Amino acid sequence: MTEAPHLQHDLAEFERRLGRLRQAALGPDGAPSAARAALETDEEELRGLVEQSRWWPARSPGGPEQGHEALPVAVVVTDGEGMITSANGHALDLLGLRAGIAVGKPLPDCVALHSRPLMRTVLRALGADGSHQVVRLQLTPRDGEPREATVAVSAADSSSGTILRWVLVPDAGQPGREGVAGDRVVVRPDDLDVLAVGAAFAELARVPEDGQEPGRTPYERIADLASAAVPGAAHVSVAGWNDRGEPAALSATSAWSVELNAAQARLDEGPAVDALRLGAALSAVEADAARLWPRWVTAVDPCPRAVLALPLTDGKEVVGTIAVYSHPDEAADPAAHLTALAPKLGTYAAAAGAAVGVARRLQESRRHVRQLREALESRPVIDQAKGIIMVQRGCSADEAFAALVEVSQRRNVRVRLVAQQLVDSVTARRRH
Repeated sequence: MTEAPHLQHDLAEFERRLGRLRQAALGPDGAPSAARAALETDEEELRGLVEQSRWWPARSPGGPEQGHEALPVAVVVTDGEGMITSANGHALDLLGLRAGIAVGKPLPDCVALHSRPLMRTVLRALGADGSHQVVRLQLTPRDGEPREATVAVSAADSSSGTILRWVLVPDAGQPGREGVAGDRVVVRPDDLDVLAVGAAFAELARVPEDGQEPGRTPYERIADLASAAVPGAAHVSVAGWNDRGEPAALSATSAWSVELNAAQARLDEGPAVDALRLGAALSAVEADAARLWPRWVTAVDPCPRAVLALPLTDGKEVVGTIAVYSHPDEAADPAAHLTALAPKLGTYAAAAGAAVGVARRLQESRRHVRQLREALESRPVIDQAKGIIMVQRGCSADEAFAALVEVSQRRNVRVRLVAQQLVDSVTARRRH
């Protein structure tokens, strides 16, 4: 888990105090009670650290907004008043800002004077109803000529208030900018597909936040957004690993791609499965697919005329695959169709993998916090159970705890539950 600097310092100090308390517990008479009192004080401090760690992951360098860095579009995040809270590298370059200067700066200061009334109207409208809007603004970089841009704005709620995400897509055809600038998407005013792609990539950066919704997984959102982010990709599937380390069908965008994905997981064979295991891009036309994955091709109807599967990586390991299929009724030249989609799908796969990585780190942080909280809540009842066993058996504290662990393993239940059952049974007997 990523901690704030002050949390790292506090936790380190906490560990040092625990070491001194362990030594004190073995010291002269009277030391154990003093150590116990100090330990209770430290427990209170630990509770405070746990509470801090509940909100820190979402604001840490591994938090949700990190996903914007992987996007091929300029994205700025502001509060409901338009004050910049974060911006990815493309946005900083487009606006001519440095990261340290951008945070806390009003975004309206980065547009021309004649565009500011429209921007204020957008801020009021989004703050009122949380809708999405697309507007034309003139950007005024600190260094450089003003630039016309199409801007897609969306609102989301957070614990600190309204968050606005601004996707800034500059026009093509301006000096030094044609079609694609490096790996950054630019757009002509009438090119709505590219604007839709920009909005989809901005939504992709919100994938880690979906983990807070019951029953929602990052992979579902990734599949949902794939068709918008990769125009022409109508049949997309996402696969990954299940809890047993086996390939699993996670999500898809059409009934046919659901069937293709499920058959691969069931047969442990197919382009998505191989891309998952090899961590490499795979493509094949129908004849090659029949040779490479004969059972899969036989099991599905109709068989795709072409398929392209790419791995999703979080920077360290393969966390899934995304595949796009060409339906026999929809593409005159399926191989050429998928070849044209490959660069766009590759960009999307890189951004999606980064989003999954952020989501996993947030999930691990929340799990760690939950374990800390459970440990704090469990200690009193476990101590009571140990005391009961020590009295009943005349044994040491370590021997009493070992007895609880032995029962826990034999029954396959948590030590805390075993301890609670023992305390409850003794308490009930005393009442009668």
